[in-house]
Amino acid sequence: TVDEGVTVAVDASNSSDPDDGIASYMWEQTVGNPVTLSDPTEVDPTFVAPSGDASEMLLSFRVTVTDNGSLQGSDEVAVTVHDTSSSSPPSVHTSSEDEYTEWGCFIATAAYGSLWEPHVRALRDFRDHYLTKNQLGKSFIRDYYRYSPSIAQNIKTNPSLKAAVRMSLTPLVLLGQFLVKSTLTDKIVYLLFVLCYSLCIFSWLLKNHPDI
Repeated sequence: TVDEGVTVAVDASNSSDPDDGIASYMWEQTVGNPVTLSDPTEVDPTFVAPSGDASEMLLSFRVTVTDNGSLQGSDEVAVTVHDTSSSSPPSVHTSSEDEYTEWGCFIATAAYGSLWEPHVRALRDFRDHYLTKNQLGKSFIRDYYRYSPSIAQNIKTNPSLKAAVRMSLTPLVLLGQFLVKSTLTDKIVYLLFVLCYSLCIFSWLLKNHPDI
């Protein structure tokens, strides 16, 4: 948590590439009141924490790292800005910057064990292509980044909980993969199939169970 008006640095210096070496960095803001990064192509750009009406404001930034082989990886970091003029007490956040970097997609990464695991990437793509495009999705992302780090830490150290979370996330992963990778025609065909299937089930129920 930082106070409004303070200069804050976001840092991707722990990034590495064992094969080709890192060629470039590109930072972008994904959540919160817009701020100006000193240089989005630097490894550790800075910005001035903005003021707002709420006692706390969540900002999120994504860095995309490109290696010399043109392959890319990305991660996110969240920053909570405290309104110093508010009478409300600040919330206490005990996660370090390194923990935020490690858990860019906190719960899924904790469950699957890697930022680059295909299931995690599918969920990140779903977030980027759908959740960030509407207010409801953005609200979910803000709440997710507020509460998920502590949950992820518990998942990380509990193998049984990891397995349970992976099973719970599977339907969402499959839905995300379908929505991101399918064409508009695929989506329409799928919706028509679901509609027809539902009508068939409903008709069968009415025929065989007229009392319902």
